Amino acid sequence: MAPQHILVVDDDESMRILLADVLGHTGYEVGCAVDGLDAIDKLRADVPEVVILDLLMPGRSGWDVLEFLEDDPVLSRVPVVVLTAYGDSESTLPHRPVLHKPLDLDLLRGVVRDVLDHRSS
Repeated sequence: MAPQHILVVDDDESMRILLADVLGHTGYEVGCAVDGLDAIDKLRADVPEVVILDLLMPGRSGWDVLEFLEDDPVLSRVPVVVLTAYGDSESTLPHRPVLHKPLDLDLLRGVVRDVLDHRSS
């Protein structure tokens, strides 16, 4: 069975490397996007099982990526785990898991596992 594919979208290179390393060592296939535009290009080319998405990025933000996902009939089914360093995003994103930076890596692993388990059931 092929590993499940996760797309990490974050403008912070060190965060992308950390997430790709942690999730890769957990057994997932991880792709990375450097901003919202790059994410949209990658989502058009290959549909992942989960997107891990930073909200605040220059250019096309995570909010733009969420709008793109919601407007696409196939991509709207892809679960998104939101990453943010700011504010109370849970109130504006009530149906998505929201993780705050600095990130608890064990919590990240657990949330990704739960999202994938829920998606497959």
